[in-house]
Amino acid sequence: MDYDYTFQHRSNTYKYATDTYPTVLDNEFYTVIRICNLLPNQTILNIPAAGVPLHKYITNLDIHNITYIAFETNTQFAEITGIQHATLNKIPVENNSVDTIISVASLHHTTDSERQEFYLEARRILIAPKYYH
Repeated sequence: MDYDYTFQHRSNTYKYATDTYPTVLDNEFYTVIRICNLLPNQTILNIPAAGVPLHKYITNLDIHNITYIAFETNTQFAEITGIQHATLNKIPVENNSVDTIISVASLHHTTDSERQEFYLEARRILIAPKYYH
């Protein structure tokens, strides 16, 4: 099962559900942000964003100068949510420019090869922690 095929058929119903019940996933998203341990001046990437505005769960986003970037990998979902489209293997950000990548409840919809390509792309864009240098 791949993400594009799955959400080609689900994008409108998923968007309707999250618009109709906007707080239904709050606990899940607050937990995701909490375990990221975000620090000031960091960049966070949400992919596939699935129409979820994770930035609204980050407290003091502007005060702490946290940059939030979101991409959707399904073209139909990107169109109805207004989130920029990108593929899992070609994320349009610079090398070593992202501190945290979030992918909530999405990668299980991808194939093994799609996940492998995503992990390679994530490695390219993630900033290596200082203790790795």
